[in-house]
Amino acid sequence: MDDTFFIELRKLAVSGAAQDLQYGGVAARIAADRFCELVRPTAEQTGRFAAFMGDALCNADGAAAARIAERLVDHPACPESVLARLVACGYPACVIVLARAPDLSSTLLLARAERGDATEAAAIAARSDLDARVVAALARRTEPEALRALAANPFARIDQGALLALVQRGRFDGPLGRALLARQDLGTDGLPLFLFADADSRRSMIADARTTTLGTSLASPLQAAHPVAMAAALAGNRSAFASSIALHLKTSRPLVDTIVQDPGLEPLALVFAALGADAAVARDAICMIHPILGAADNPNVSLALGSSAAAAWLVLSAIVYGRRSLNPARSEGVGFDDVRQTQATFALSRKVAGYSGLRKSRP
Repeated sequence: MDDTFFIELRKLAVSGAAQDLQYGGVAARIAADRFCELVRPTAEQTGRFAAFMGDALCNADGAAAARIAERLVDHPACPESVLARLVACGYPACVIVLARAPDLSSTLLLARAERGDATEAAAIAARSDLDARVVAALARRTEPEALRALAANPFARIDQGALLALVQRGRFDGPLGRALLARQDLGTDGLPLFLFADADSRRSMIADARTTTLGTSLASPLQAAHPVAMAAALAGNRSAFASSIALHLKTSRPLVDTIVQDPGLEPLALVFAALGADAAVARDAICMIHPILGAADNPNVSLALGSSAAAAWLVLSAIVYGRRSLNPARSEGVGFDDVRQTQATFALSRKVAGYSGLRKSRP
């Protein structure tokens, strides 16, 4: 790869441009193929290659850039300036480079994490070599695909504050919520994601709430709804039951419908426990609301129904307001503000998750 080689390639590119042909991309592909044949390119060869590709890639179309990226991405001696130029070519070359190129500098990754499009951010978020600055930049993104990829990356060390912010977003984004629940560093902060948890995780969450509230004398604020709510439930009037719960929780009817209609029945069982209902009566009420599901033997439902009103409220307040709190007034007041803020910021995710009715949060 001497000067003569690149002079001839430049002549090819100029000749094509004179005939309105895309020879620039062809010349770049030829140069990339020749560079990949070099097992140990010298510094001089690498410098010539980088200088040529900087100009040639300006005239390469998306398909040509993608083919070149596939050839160069795994080459250990490929200059980062060339990889950066391929990133600038846009999709799909940028995704190939950002997702697969080893040893990209934090400067390049940070720049694309902050200013790249959602596809670039998602590609970066799946890498295993992200430093704290890049992770923080990705966590500030708003695109669902970028946040889901970051949450699903077990190698990404997410700051606790950013993790809690993602949990609030995950309450209205099922894929994000489930990705967060699979993380080892989430701990008990995943309680607001209860609706997206599997049966084993739900059992652990309920058991943790029971332990946390053990010995407390806290009364659930839902106990005030007991007479009306229980009468509606035992009559099999699911709509009236849900309306009563939504009114006392000061939250949206669609969210309560999601809790009541959950096929696992654990959220509904927690509602009855928070109402202070007797476990046997509550089971009869569940059977009236869900004649088929309620008859099944579900150990999680039994665990939830056997929980104290305080334990049940701890889980429900996390689901509804996004906070773990033993203070009913604090959970309700602060949580309501959280719901309104989340509505304004994450409207798209709310619609995806089926919570489009949250605009009517407060009666």
